Amino acid sequence: MKSELRSICIIVPSLVAGGAERVVVSLANEFVRRGYQTALVSLLSGSQLKYLIDRRVELVEINASRFRFGFLQLVMFLKRSRFDVLVANMWPITILVLFAKWLSASTARVTFVEHATWSQSASLDGRLKRLLFKISVSLLYPFSSAVVCVSKGAASDLQNFCSLPTELIRVIYNPVSIDIPTPSEFAVIREMRVVEKWLASSVPVIAVGSLKKEKDFSTLLRAVAISTTQMDIKLMIVGEGPERPILEALIKDLGLDSRVFLVGYVEKPSLFVGLAAVHILCSYTEAFPLVLVEALGLGIPVISTDCPSGPTEILEGGAYGLLVPVGDAQTLAQALIAQRFRAFDPDSLRCRAREFSVTLAATRYLEVFGQSIGEKSWV
Repeated sequence: MKSELRSICIIVPSLVAGGAERVVVSLANEFVRRGYQTALVSLLSGSQLKYLIDRRVELVEINASRFRFGFLQLVMFLKRSRFDVLVANMWPITILVLFAKWLSASTARVTFVEHATWSQSASLDGRLKRLLFKISVSLLYPFSSAVVCVSKGAASDLQNFCSLPTELIRVIYNPVSIDIPTPSEFAVIREMRVVEKWLASSVPVIAVGSLKKEKDFSTLLRAVAISTTQMDIKLMIVGEGPERPILEALIKDLGLDSRVFLVGYVEKPSLFVGLAAVHILCSYTEAFPLVLVEALGLGIPVISTDCPSGPTEILEGGAYGLLVPVGDAQTLAQALIAQRFRAFDPDSLRCRAREFSVTLAATRYLEVFGQSIGEKSWV
């Protein structure tokens, strides 16, 4: 006999301001809004997104310095709590949650969620780590009730990379909440000195994302350098990360000091995105880039690399934005110079963004959870 789904526990690495973490918070808020008992467990320190969490969500911050140091606390939490479903986000958290479930004797079903195109991920640096990933996923993921991937391409990649059974994998696109600024908010931002300089160009370009290798901001900078020979263009990059010193050096080498602004982490990027002529995503891998949907929701045209695998699905092969080859600064520069991005209708872009609502995504997740709780337990 099937049990009724009442309680959900979502486990994430941390609550830092990343795309996957924002998705988890949105889903937790939606589940609790629909009347489900919902807990959100964060293993590592970092709570930039804490302010976004609905007060009805039970927030458990373990604040471990490393995943393994938070493992026993997770086991104890699951021992004293009873949930119908555990939702583990991102390897290796997925593996830790599975073992914590077993050690705590929890009767909850486990759903794994992967937000990356793993075969292309820079996180798997080195042969040993790639081997560990493939072995652990292929052996242990079949013990879950379902594995959710955030795009069709990411699902196909995980299945082929780790030889997982087709029936185990589900595809649910990430939900995106469009934070549309008010006119008064835009007016305040326009008065910032850095924004005045940026908007003084005929084509103010924006890019949003962590300053890390897979975002390939280096190619974007080279494309801007090429474009400046034929147009008045300035670039603002919103985000922070380990690649900042490398990017700052490249900006200097390319002579772009007066044309590129690294503004760091911003709590509400839409304040800047909404003022841009075009948003650019230059990554070499993206399972489901939320920033593309956010730009579309603001009616801002986008140019994206045709990387594996989310951008082409979001943009429907170029119907809602320009797609350019990965790592090709010359082609990206040509797209900027020709300004072909201006051909896209803002209302059409906004309509496309509404297809990635939290309401739809939450319903899909609840369907997956509902199917799982009537299954015979693996343990």
